[in-house]
Amino acid sequence: MSTIGKDIPFGSHSAADSVHDGNSWDHLPEFTRSLLKVPVTLNVTIAATMRPISLLLDIGPGAILQFEQHFETPLVLEANGEPIAEGIAVRAGENFGLQITEMKMPPERFWSVQPPRQVDSTS
Repeated sequence: MSTIGKDIPFGSHSAADSVHDGNSWDHLPEFTRSLLKVPVTLNVTIAATMRPISLLLDIGPGAILQFEQHFETPLVLEANGEPIAEGIAVRAGENFGLQITEMKMPPERFWSVQPPRQVDSTS
């Protein structure tokens, strides 16, 4: 049974023990399963701006900070500082959550493992 689209608290069970769409992680080598348990910092930044310190000193209860980002702009989910997905803010009980709308593919990171071929200049 698929869990996509259901309200399941993130981190409610171990990734190594989870079943997603009927597929178990048990078929993976033990080393790979152990990597699934490594904690990763996830960040969602709603908005960011730079302001001089003099304006920060005026912030207090009831202050409203305006940002140049429209409230319907997709939010970016980052894992250890790298963007991995986009989504929209949703209400999740008493808290808010991020509904993923698009996954981001990581940039290709391939390098040649062989030195460049030398061109024979004698011919």
